[in-house]
Amino acid sequence: MCVMLPPLLHSPGPRRGMHLQHQTAQRGPLCVCLDSVLAKLSRHGVLSPCQLHGPRGVLFNGVQGYDCNWQYCQGWGSLTSFYTQMMGTLNPLCPGCLVLVEGGGQANGWSNWGDGFTTNPAVIQKIRGYIKTQGKSLYADATPFFKAIHNAKWRSQVVLSPHVYCPGVTGALDRYAGNGLYEHLDWSFGDKQTKGFNYQGTTRQYAVMLGEFGSTLANDKERTCINSILTYMNNYQPAQYKHLPITSWNFWVWNADSADTGGLLGMGDWRTIQWQRLDLLSSKLQLMPYYKFARPSRKLSL
Repeated sequence: MCVMLPPLLHSPGPRRGMHLQHQTAQRGPLCVCLDSVLAKLSRHGVLSPCQLHGPRGVLFNGVQGYDCNWQYCQGWGSLTSFYTQMMGTLNPLCPGCLVLVEGGGQANGWSNWGDGFTTNPAVIQKIRGYIKTQGKSLYADATPFFKAIHNAKWRSQVVLSPHVYCPGVTGALDRYAGNGLYEHLDWSFGDKQTKGFNYQGTTRQYAVMLGEFGSTLANDKERTCINSILTYMNNYQPAQYKHLPITSWNFWVWNADSADTGGLLGMGDWRTIQWQRLDLLSSKLQLMPYYKFARPSRKLSL
């Protein structure tokens, strides 16, 4: 969960960018959490996990690491109650802010880390059956969260911000690419853009911003996966399911020392651009940083 301040939202056109998420980072270009807001939260009796984890701007990142899901969250009751309390407190302090919400509690089945927004009972039952065969824990239902925020005055400021990764991070053995991935992502958050969530006779749709995605690009499995994610984001065939194109995103990651994926900078000097990654983002997501033209044109190697 992080906060997007209003001045960044008023720029024309869709925002595309890379979020610098690293312990030494001070601020990223999209998610900013002001010290004054944190101080006000503290005065209102809300302990912000900004004080416990990660760079400024990220109020709560990697909910699985905190043993949190929609029905249970160690020390905070449940992820649902934590999110709603935090957003209810933030809204009067920053009425124009968007709040990017990471999914949780669904990472032990077909989900990647943080994209757990599934509410369809038949799908949840199906996935629970799959998880049982893998000896994993039960799948948490996101329905309580969507019910809790359905009529909140700040509901329109909630942006679903899933994290979608490849097998090098998730350890997935299947459904990490192609139709299996597309179907899962629609179940999780894609259909919330279009079909929406129905409760008490009204239906609410939700905006989606990909909070994190990335890959090592180290082998065919990783390259197939990242290309499937990009196909889904663009809503190209054969990924034209129930969702809309996802044009706002954070790529993991800029810094070189990410053990999960590596970075856009090389480990040797933290200055050399890893052009294979940049070419991928430029060709598939139209990323056009100024330094794209700092070297001779190369053909995309993926």
